[in-house]
Amino acid sequence: MRGLQAIPLRRGRELSEPEPIAVRLARVEARIDAACRRAGRPRSTVRLVGASKFQPVEAMRAALRLFRVFHAIDRAKIATTLDDEAARAGLLVSGFLEVNLGGEATKHGFSPEELAGAVAPLADLRHLRIVGLMTIPPPARDPEEARPWFRRLAALRDLIAPSCGWANGAGRLSMGMSDDFEVAIEEGATEVRVGTALFGPRPAAAPDARAGEGSAGVLP
Repeated sequence: MRGLQAIPLRRGRELSEPEPIAVRLARVEARIDAACRRAGRPRSTVRLVGASKFQPVEAMRAALRLFRVFHAIDRAKIATTLDDEAARAGLLVSGFLEVNLGGEATKHGFSPEELAGAVAPLADLRHLRIVGLMTIPPPARDPEEARPWFRRLAALRDLIAPSCGWANGAGRLSMGMSDDFEVAIEEGATEVRVGTALFGPRPAAAPDARAGEGSAGVLP
């Protein structure tokens, strides 16, 4: 598996076997269980999403044949394209709108200010059902620094809920990754996207690689 090669040691020995993913998964599940207990939430209310590292563009274009949930719809054009393609395939798919809470130039997504206006027409799509919001906070050394961003996403969810038909907190929140998902769970995450803690550090990408982590359905 790419990124899990044997690592040479100074004395010439090798670690011939990487740590099994099952072991890493058990560790991540234990962290989720502990966070749910702290938040007073049933474990069944949080879904673990294994975030793949690199997807070739061909796989992205074939996403509708592979996936039924899309976690990073970052503009209206992608939503309408997904809806059109799903209609042609006779499918009903679900999606999360990505929100760029920090206004970072390096990230895509709806701004908090435009979200309410953008979501109203998307709620009328026939084959793409908008089920929640997704965000990745600005980088931070301490997971606690992500807490205000997660709280803001939850507040945005509540603000636009009437436009989306999300009654009684039904709108889902895809937030939290390997370093901060416990904090996200404490702030209401329903999906956590975990890559590094399951599969190891991200390998170096080829110079011309196009990739996405934890998102499917990025269509041109």
